[in-house]
Amino acid sequence: MATWVFDHEPTRDEMVESLSTISAWSGSEETMDVYIDYVIPQKRSKKVTVNKQTSYVDEWRLYMNVQGRVKIVKDAHQGEVISEHFEMEWRSPWLIIKGSMTSSVYGTAWDAATAWITEEIKAQDFLVEKAVTSWRGRVIAALCGGGIIPGSGIASADEMQDLERRKEYKSRSMMTTVDASSPAVQQQAKQQGKVDNTATKKQIIQTMKDKCESDDDFEKKAMAWLESRGEDIPDGETIIDKMLSLDIPEYSKAFEFIVKGVSDAKPDS
Repeated sequence: MATWVFDHEPTRDEMVESLSTISAWSGSEETMDVYIDYVIPQKRSKKVTVNKQTSYVDEWRLYMNVQGRVKIVKDAHQGEVISEHFEMEWRSPWLIIKGSMTSSVYGTAWDAATAWITEEIKAQDFLVEKAVTSWRGRVIAALCGGGIIPGSGIASADEMQDLERRKEYKSRSMMTTVDASSPAVQQQAKQQGKVDNTATKKQIIQTMKDKCESDDDFEKKAMAWLESRGEDIPDGETIIDKMLSLDIPEYSKAFEFIVKGVSDAKPDS
């Protein structure tokens, strides 16, 4: 009999026994145990109240990482074309990724994910990659049911591990796994828009600089982007000063141009 919630860290054999009872993706004859190397047991504490007495017990559930879901979606399509399209939106304190994945077999699925912009620069390492990875894992699950394990929902192992790391941060009013379209995220964004977000802007700029070959490379690309928008840098100001004067929503366009080389400049009429 399959078990999806364990009172101990499950052994590989216990995981295989359960995973062998479910399909790896919708309509598949392949079972999930084939992808066991991508499945990670995650421990969490569960609140239990008995006779008004509250206690916490540890339980383990199984989650597949995004790498496993990517392998599943490729195996499910046997060389068929899979395309994806997503947009980034910097809405302090969130980086929001939302978009769709389309295939000739399963049609189109849409999903969204968020990454939390913390106060510490060190915590921003690979911020965009984390957000995109989270989104990709969720949209694959939505597209073909790839890597969904009973008792664990649509969240990937990557998201759950990131959730644990967030517990070390001082401020964590929301979690990565919330849908970017939820009213809570929208309300949080509105509230954050009323405060000084210079620190957030500096973190985003640092992320872009880290992805360029050098500081000079960043400044060259940033200048080209500003010029493409008709922006002038006043005497006595630097490129960074000019970037900091922009609104947060503009940073997604800057990232596309500076890091990915995608221009949003409109051609002259």
